[in-house]
Amino acid sequence: MAEGLGEFVSLVHENEDADSVAGRDGGVPEELIALGTDHFASWSAAREYKGSTFELQLHEEVIDLYRALRPTHAEAALREAVVGAVRELLERLFPTAQLHAFGSYASSLYLPSSDIDLVALHTGATCKAEQVHALERIAHALRSAPWGAENIEVIGKAKVPIVKFRHSSSKMEVDICLDQRDGLKSCALARKAYQKFPAFKYLVPLLKHWLIRRGLNDTFTGGVGSFLLQLMVVSSLQNPPAPPAVRVLKGNLGATLLHFFEVYGLRLNYETTGFAIADGGRFYAKWEQGFGDKTRPYLLSAENPIDKKVDVGHNAFNIRAVRSACAHSYRSLLAAGAALEHLPPRPLSLLSYILGPELEAEMQSRFRLHEEEALAPPSISVGLPAAVEPVAADANGHPKPEPSPASPKRRRHGAAEGPEPFTLDAGSGSDAERYGGESESEGD
Repeated sequence: MAEGLGEFVSLVHENEDADSVAGRDGGVPEELIALGTDHFASWSAAREYKGSTFELQLHEEVIDLYRALRPTHAEAALREAVVGAVRELLERLFPTAQLHAFGSYASSLYLPSSDIDLVALHTGATCKAEQVHALERIAHALRSAPWGAENIEVIGKAKVPIVKFRHSSSKMEVDICLDQRDGLKSCALARKAYQKFPAFKYLVPLLKHWLIRRGLNDTFTGGVGSFLLQLMVVSSLQNPPAPPAVRVLKGNLGATLLHFFEVYGLRLNYETTGFAIADGGRFYAKWEQGFGDKTRPYLLSAENPIDKKVDVGHNAFNIRAVRSACAHSYRSLLAAGAALEHLPPRPLSLLSYILGPELEAEMQSRFRLHEEEALAPPSISVGLPAAVEPVAADANGHPKPEPSPASPKRRRHGAAEGPEPFTLDAGSGSDAERYGGESESEGD
C-alpha cells in the first residue's frame, strides 16, 4: 500500500484489485490530491493506470480532473483581488453596504472559466425599481473604474435584477445583485454537502464541465444550473446503489459517477417522481407534492430545501436532453471499461469518452500551470488599486477562511443567517421504491 493514502491507492505507485477496496468506508483523503512537489508536466507519461480495474481507473481519472481544474494560487488571488476592487467601488456608493460572494466561487466549486457572483446587502434598495436604479448607479461607476470594466449591462427585467460586467485585464465575468439572500443560503447548503460527502467536491466540477461541453448548463435555455446540479449530486450521494443489484464500492469516485448517470439517465421516473434532500433525503410523488405540470410532465422535480414550496427543476425545460446525455454517458463509460483491456494505456482514456478527445491536452495545460507556479510563484498585476491585497490561498488554491472580522463589511463569504433547516444523512430503500418504478426510456 502506498504510504500516506489511507484507504485509497494512488495507481501511479501501486494497483489494487477492486474487490480489495469494496466495502471500505471513508472519503477521499486530502493527501491523495495534495499538490506538494508533484511534477505536473510529466503527468501524461505517469498516468497510464497500468493494470487498473475499470472502477479504480475511473476513480483515479476523476481525481486527476479535479486536480487539474482547481485554481492555481494566482487564479484564486486574482478572483479575490477583483472582489476587493468591486467592494471598494460599492462602499463609495453605498457606505452601509456589505458585499458577499455566493455561487460556485464562494463554495469553492468553480471552474477556471466560472464567473463571480456577488450580492450587496443593506444598500437601501427595498423594491425592484429602487434596485434597478441602484444597479444603474453601479454601472455608471464601473464605466469610470480605474481598473477597467467592459461589456457593462444592467438586466432590470429579470426576476432578480443584476448588473453584469467583464473585468478588462483578467476578462473575468462578474454579476452583482442587491439585497438577495437566497444565494447565501444556497452557499451554506453547498458547504454543508462539501463537508458531509467527500465525493461532492469531486463530482460537481466534473459534472459542470460535462454540462458546459454539451451546452446544457445555461438556465436561460432550460439547462441545469449550479444549484439544481448540486441538489442532484447530493440526492445521488444520499441514495447510493442498493445491493445486491449493484456492487457497491464505497468511496470509489468512479462508481459514484456511474451511479449519478444511471439514476438521472435511466432509473428515475421523471413523470411521477421527484426528490428532496432535506432531512436525509427522500423521493416523492410529484403530483401529491403539487409539482406536477400537465403540459410538461417530463420535467425533473427537485424540492428546494431553502423554500420547500419551490420546485428548482421546473425551469429546466431542456431536461430531456440532460437525461439523454446522462444515459449516453453511462453507457459510454461502461463500453469504454469493457474495452479497457484491449486498448493501450493512456491518460483519461475513460473520461475522454464523455468529455471529449481534447481533454488530455487541456489537462496537460492545466497541470503545467500548477507546476510553473510551484517552480516560480508569479507576481500578480491585474490593474487593480494598490490597496486591494489578495487573500492567501490554501493548498487547493481556494481562499483561506478569514478570522472573525472586526467589521461586518470585511466578511468575504456571507453565511446564511439562522439555524440550518435540514440534514443530509444518507437515505435507504430499494431502487424501485426510490425512483418511482420503471422509468421511461431516456429522451422520451
